[in-house]
Amino acid sequence: MLTPFLKTTIALTLLSMATLNAYAACSTQQVDHYLKKGFSHEQIVQLCGTQAQASTGSLSVSRPTASTPSNRVHSNKQTYFNTVIEGRAIHYTGQQLIFERKECVDYGEVNMTGFKEKACVNTRTTVNLANLQVLKANKGLFLVREQQLLVKGTITREYLDIHQLDKYKAATVRKLLSNHPATLNIPVKSGIDPKVVAIKLK
Repeated sequence: MLTPFLKTTIALTLLSMATLNAYAACSTQQVDHYLKKGFSHEQIVQLCGTQAQASTGSLSVSRPTASTPSNRVHSNKQTYFNTVIEGRAIHYTGQQLIFERKECVDYGEVNMTGFKEKACVNTRTTVNLANLQVLKANKGLFLVREQQLLVKGTITREYLDIHQLDKYKAATVRKLLSNHPATLNIPVKSGIDPKVVAIKLK
């Protein structure tokens, strides 16, 4: 028979569980039933707690997030720029196109091999798309010209690892690769039509 002390103990335990699990699923009659069947205090607490969690879980229904047309367009453009831009860490926000790449500049006199020295740095470029002007958009021609998507607008270039260069090379990079260039040739992968990329930027 359920003693008042035992009833109180189980009730307090279930109340504590109710705080953690939102509510306990067992009534006093159910507790009496379990005791008569020979269940221990710990088993009853475990049973009631499990029922409460199952009941709570059955009421929890996840709803799919609605996909708006603007979200789909943004996602499609992100995927597109990931495919056509020759760079890494490409990010399209709707207002900006951001990408990282390795840029090099030639400096000094032509050496005995017929080439100048190079200074290279990893950069992050941010192109603001508002009021962006496309100056040239030409496909590359083998041995004639490279891909060209020349734009004009608000452009920012960050040096990511210029501290690894010696002072002379670092100064050369800062001089020839401006932090705020007036124009930029956006690197488009070979085989991709820059004219199509230009349309996607609008």
